Amino acid sequence: MNAPQKAAAIDKFATVTHRYGLRAQDFPSQHWPGLFFTRAGEGRLMNIAGYITGLHQCGQTELATKLAESLDAQLTYLGSYGGAREIETDGTPDKVSFPEWRVFLGDDGTFGGFTIAWYRIYSTAQVHEKAREYMPRIVEHYPDYVVQWSDGEKWNQALADTRRNLAIPDHKSEIYRACQSYRSFVPEWIRKAREKGETGLMNSRVHVEYGFSHNGGLILHGMGAETFTVDLSGDNGPHWSVHT
Repeated sequence: MNAPQKAAAIDKFATVTHRYGLRAQDFPSQHWPGLFFTRAGEGRLMNIAGYITGLHQCGQTELATKLAESLDAQLTYLGSYGGAREIETDGTPDKVSFPEWRVFLGDDGTFGGFTIAWYRIYSTAQVHEKAREYMPRIVEHYPDYVVQWSDGEKWNQALADTRRNLAIPDHKSEIYRACQSYRSFVPEWIRKAREKGETGLMNSRVHVEYGFSHNGGLILHGMGAETFTVDLSGDNGPHWSVHT
C-alpha cells in the first residue's frame, strides 16, 4: 500500500481559501499544527492565500508555486519552533511532553507580512515557586492593604502578580486559550489501585501556561523583480523569511 501523499503547498492555500468561511475555530492551524493565528493574522493569511490561488488560476503557476512553497516552509518551521519540553508529573516518575513555545501570527499591515509573538512555557510548579519567592516582598508592593489580608488573599495576589510578571495573558485576552494547555497522566497510586481492580479513579493532569517572550516578523521580500524589504540572504526569488 502506498503511503498517503503530503499535500502540495499550493493545494494548502487553495483549500484554506475555499473552506475558510466554513471552518471550525483555528482552521488554519489544522494545516500548520502548533501555529496560532490571531483573528487579524487569519485575515492576513486569507489575503495571501487568495492572492496565491488567484495567480495559480490565472496561469502564473511558477510564481504561485514558489510563493506557496516559501510561505508553507516558514509556517511549518514556526509551528514546530523550539521542539518540546518534558514536564515532571506529581507522584509518578513519568514526564509529560509539551511544546516549548507557542508562536502567534498577527497582521503587520503590509502586503504579505505577519507579526510574530513567541510565548515560552511555564509549568504550574514553576509559577508557584516564583510566587512563593515573591511572597515575602508583597508588603513592599501593597503596604496599605497587605496587613488586612488573610494568608489566602496574600497567596492569590502573589499568584496574580507572578503571572503578570511572567507575561502570561489575561483570561480576557484573545490568545488566552491557546496559552493554556494540559496533559493527562496516571499517578503511581492510581496505577496500583487499578492493578488491584479498583475502578472509578480519575487520571490527574499536568497544567502549563505560556508567557510572552519576544516579538518578530514573517516578511515577504517581493516577487523577484522588486524588493519589498532589505534582505541579506542573496535570494532574489519570491520568498518569506523570519526576523526577530
